[in-house]
Amino acid sequence: LRLGERWGMRFANGRIAVSRTLAAHVEQAYKVPCRVIANGIAEPATVQSTTTLAAFGLTPKRYVLTVGRVDPSKRQSDLIAAFCLARPPGWKLAIVGSADHAGPYSQSVQQAAAQAENVVMLGQQESGALAELYQHAGLFVLPSIHEGQPITVLEALSYGCPAILSDIPAHREFRCDSVRYFAAGNVAALAEQLAAACGERHEAPSMADRERILKQHDWRA
Repeated sequence: LRLGERWGMRFANGRIAVSRTLAAHVEQAYKVPCRVIANGIAEPATVQSTTTLAAFGLTPKRYVLTVGRVDPSKRQSDLIAAFCLARPPGWKLAIVGSADHAGPYSQSVQQAAAQAENVVMLGQQESGALAELYQHAGLFVLPSIHEGQPITVLEALSYGCPAILSDIPAHREFRCDSVRYFAAGNVAALAEQLAAACGERHEAPSMADRERILKQHDWRA
């Protein structure tokens, strides 16, 4: 993989990256120019339906949502552990996504979710159900230790979800003042943020931030 990256950067006619952080890495590591072309998202849909929520026993604005493949870098296990520590009364944790292939990590996440109280695994969800989950989420969390430019965060912010993100460069690039950050991998710090966010009215992205994100990540651009 490292050899492929090195040759690709050296011999390509052009190079692109989805974020400024990745582009800076390419330029510094390989001494070649790299253009940033951000990931795109669709305009958020207005969803009134709660059919998906009802199917999984979720109440609007009373669940924490995370979306992404079940993978060690996404740290769903940290989120489950932190949620169990915080134990926000009346809240559930909804984990959307599946593993690319079955392995020890995905099995451990499934087991931890089954043993935890108020944690629900929703598996892979299609766009209509996802829109419903974003629309009605009380809080969105992504505890990843590594990202390029996570589309799930862009989608959550475009829907106006309050958010807690791990403090990594890819997440800082979103520049939303309302987002709460915690040190990646620090379960206790995440639990503290969850308890605070679920115990009070957590600040949602401003309309200006939502419009900026939609403009910068419009597929047409």
